[in-house]
Amino acid sequence: MQSALHADADGTAVPASSPFLTVDDPAAYTAAVEQFLTDPSPATVPVWTGGRPDLVASVGRAATVYAGVRRPAPHARGILLSPGTLPAGLAALIAPLAEEWLDEKELTAALFDELGTRRRAPEGPGDGTPTGGPGTTGAAESRPDDGPADGPVVGGTAKEGDTLEGSRDGGTSGASGPAPARSLVIAGLYEHFTLDPLWAALLAAAHRADVSLTFLTGRDAASLAWFTAKQYARIAVDVQRLGLYTSTDRPLAPAGIHLRDERDVGSEDIKTEILGARWRRIFFQGHGKDDSLNLADFTVCGLNETAPRAPGLLGPACAYGPTCYKPMDKLIQLREVRAAEIVLSSCNNAPFADAAMYDPKYQLMLNAIDGTAKDVVAAVTIHDSDRVENRVWMDAALSGAPSAPSLNAGISTAQPFPAYLHFGMAADDASPIPEPPSVDPEPLLLTTSARLTAYLAGGLLPPNNPLRPRLGKLAAKVEGLVTRRSLAVRDQTGTMRSLLDDLQSLDQAIAARIAEDPENELSDYPAHFGDRSRLDTSSATQVKCHCGRPAERYTRRALVPTALDTECVICPRCGDVSLRLPGAPTVLIHADDEVPQGGTLRVRLVVRGARTGPLRLGVYVPRYLRADCAVEPALHRIRVAPDEDREAEFVLSLSADTSPQAYYLTAYAVQDLAVTMARRHFGVVPS
Repeated sequence: MQSALHADADGTAVPASSPFLTVDDPAAYTAAVEQFLTDPSPATVPVWTGGRPDLVASVGRAATVYAGVRRPAPHARGILLSPGTLPAGLAALIAPLAEEWLDEKELTAALFDELGTRRRAPEGPGDGTPTGGPGTTGAAESRPDDGPADGPVVGGTAKEGDTLEGSRDGGTSGASGPAPARSLVIAGLYEHFTLDPLWAALLAAAHRADVSLTFLTGRDAASLAWFTAKQYARIAVDVQRLGLYTSTDRPLAPAGIHLRDERDVGSEDIKTEILGARWRRIFFQGHGKDDSLNLADFTVCGLNETAPRAPGLLGPACAYGPTCYKPMDKLIQLREVRAAEIVLSSCNNAPFADAAMYDPKYQLMLNAIDGTAKDVVAAVTIHDSDRVENRVWMDAALSGAPSAPSLNAGISTAQPFPAYLHFGMAADDASPIPEPPSVDPEPLLLTTSARLTAYLAGGLLPPNNPLRPRLGKLAAKVEGLVTRRSLAVRDQTGTMRSLLDDLQSLDQAIAARIAEDPENELSDYPAHFGDRSRLDTSSATQVKCHCGRPAERYTRRALVPTALDTECVICPRCGDVSLRLPGAPTVLIHADDEVPQGGTLRVRLVVRGARTGPLRLGVYVPRYLRADCAVEPALHRIRVAPDEDREAEFVLSLSADTSPQAYYLTAYAVQDLAVTMARRHFGVVPS
C-alpha cells in the first residue's frame, strides 16, 4: 500500500512512500511473510489487517512516520504465549525477533538467572533450518478474523546474507549486532497477558539491571500482526520531535524537549498541536484509568470504536451513554497520534487482562498499539510518578536511551515494583540509561527539619516566643525541600545556598536572643528534652573536664519526636560542664580560676563546628552577677570546621563592688539552630 500525501506539522504536504503492504487474506499474508523473510532487499513489510478499517487507517498514518524496512536486533530469548491462537504467517514474522524461543512453561522467575547461559544456535545444522522458532499448533479454533489457526512453522532467523539486515538506530541499514546477554521478548494476544505468570517474571526482571524485557501484544491477531510489522519499520530521519505533556507538573524542559506543563494544557489547543505533528517520542502524564488520561479539559482517549464490545465486562461512561464525561471536542484519539513511541504516564493504562477495570475496547495501551507507534511504554499498575520520572525521561529521550527502564530506575526510590512496561522491541534506543536524580536529601536538610520539629511542635517554645514565626516559616520551607519533586532538580546548589542563608540569619537571631535574655525558653532545651528522654547506658564514657579532672559523658535518647537527644558532660567538681545536641558544635572554656574585685577575666573559647561554616559565640554570667560584670564583645562570629580548633576571646570586666565568692560563666555556640552550652566556675577574690 502506498500512502497519499500527508500534511506535516506546519501544514506542508509531504509525499510518503509506505514501508507497509496491507493484506486481508490470511493465506496471502502467510505467503507475503515468507517472501519478506527471504527477500534480500524487501521494500515493504506485510501487514495483515483482518478486515479492520481502523488498522488500514493507521497504516496510512504510519507512512508519515516510517521510511523503509530493516530487521531489528533480536532478543536473546523469546516466549510466545498460547502460540496456537496465532495465524501461521504472524508466528513466522515474530520468529526472527528472538534468537531462541522457549516454551511458555519456562516463564518463571528462575528464567532470568539462566538468560545468557543457554544459547542455542538459531539455525539447524548446515541447512538454514531455524530451531526454536515460535509456531502454531493447531490447538486454537480457526476464526475468520484471525486467519488459519494451524499452519507450518516458518523461519525463526534466516541464513546470513539471504535476508534483510537491521540496525539498532532505526536510521540506517546494516548488521543488527548480537542480542543482549539477558534479553527476553514475550509475545501473545492481550487475552493471554495475565497476572500469572507475567507478574512474577516482571518482579524478577526488575531486580536485574542486566535483564531487558519487552512485550509484543494486541487486542486480536490483526492488532498483533500490525504491531509486529512496525518492529521492522525504520523511523524516518526527519521524525525527531520530542514532546512532554503533563497536567500534574511544571518541570523545567531542557533544549530539545517540547514541553506543555499543567499551565499550558489548560490554556493551549494541545489537541491540534499533538495531532498536527510527527513525534519521535511523546510523553503523556496525567490522572486517569484504563481508558483515559486527563490533560486538564483535554483527554487522551483509549476508545477504539471499531473493536467489538466484550459481553459482561465493565465499560466507562461512554459505554452506556451517548457522550463522554469530558468535552467531546477535546478528546485526543490516541490511535491518531503520529508517533514512533508513545509513553503513557498515568495509572493502570496497561493492566493485565485479568486485572483490568474496563473492556479492552477502551484500553489506552491497546489503542496506542493499533495506531502508529512501534514502541508503547505504559503502566501496568498504579504509581506515583512525578518530576523525578519526568526529568529522567527527558534525559533518556535526548540521549537515545530506552524509556521504560529509565522511568523504572527513577521510580524505584518510591516503590519496590516496576511501573512501566515496554511494548515493542525497543530496538531504536540503546544508549545507556541516564542516572536518575538523587532523591536523598542533604543531611543538613533532615537535621534542620528535626530541630525545627522539636522546637515548634512540642512545648519548648510558647506561642508568644519571638523566634516562632521565623522558625515556622523555615519549617514550611524545609518540608517542601525534602519532597521528591524538589529533589528532582539535579543541581541542589541553589537550594542549599538558600538554606544556609536562612540558617545563618536564624543563628544570629537565636544568639542575639540568648545575649539579650539568657534565661529564654530555648536556653532551657537540655532540661525540657531531658525530661522526655532516657539514659542510653551504652553511650557512657569517661572524658576530661576543662578543669583537668575526669568527667562522665553520656547521651539521653528522646522518647518522642518532639524532643531531641542531648549529650551531657558532668564533672564531679564543675557540674554540668557541657550540654549539646548530637551533631552540634563543641566548646571548651579556658580561663583563670580566680579574678580580683574590679579586675578582668579573659575567657578563651576553643570551638569545633559540626560542619565548615560560620558560628555565633557568646558568654553570659548568672543573673545575680550581671549588674557587676560587663561581657565584651556581646557576640563573636567566627568560621569553624569539624576537624580543626578555632578560638575566640571574651573579656569579663568586674566592678570593684563585686562580692567575693564563687561564680560561673556560660559560653554558648549556635550553628544550624543547635545551641551548645558550656560552663566554667571561677572565683572573685578581694582586691
